[in-house]
Amino acid sequence: GIAGLTKVVLQMQHGRIAPSLHARELNKAIPFAETPFVVPQQLADWHRPEGALRLAGISSFGAGGSNAHVILEEPPQQPAHPVPASTDPEIV
Repeated sequence: GIAGLTKVVLQMQHGRIAPSLHARELNKAIPFAETPFVVPQQLADWHRPEGALRLAGISSFGAGGSNAHVILEEPPQQPAHPVPASTDPEIV
């Protein structure tokens, strides 16, 4: 679980998707070309639509039967130069 969380946080930070381990040969019974799913087999850029944030789901399955799932969303981009708060009093 912690390894998966760390991997996703680093991928979000760098905007790159790391290849999956042990996925050189894909399951021929799954028609990946006909689905929106991709098994990353090499390092790739993590593209996102303009203004959208990256999302990732992490699952961890324990040998004792404990299971966990979490969804992470990257933080919004901070402006390069923060806009100072107005010092003028509000007129009501």
